[in-house]
Amino acid sequence: MKPITKILLLLTVIAMIGTSAYGQSTLSQANREYSNLSYMKAAELYEKVIKENVKDSTLKRDALIKMANSYRLIKDNRNAERAYRLVIANNKDLAGENVNIYMYYAQALASN
Repeated sequence: MKPITKILLLLTVIAMIGTSAYGQSTLSQANREYSNLSYMKAAELYEKVIKENVKDSTLKRDALIKMANSYRLIKDNRNAERAYRLVIANNKDLAGENVNIYMYYAQALASN
């Protein structure tokens, strides 16, 4: 393998690792803001996480739910409706503690 090919391969691997680490740090920061009840900032960060195309379906579901809840808690019903619609569209098997999502979605629909 030529040296230039090795360098390009190495740079590609570093870029992929860096992107993954950035996504995780954004998610961690969003979770921290959510835990601190800073829902406006958390919603912004969860939007970034969702746009980064999270591959792990559990992480994506949790991020979508927390994003939707954040919008609901700051009374941004238009974005809450959109986010809950995404949650329901991407997760057909919502049960247990997540069953309230249907009610929150209905409330967002009724308020818009």
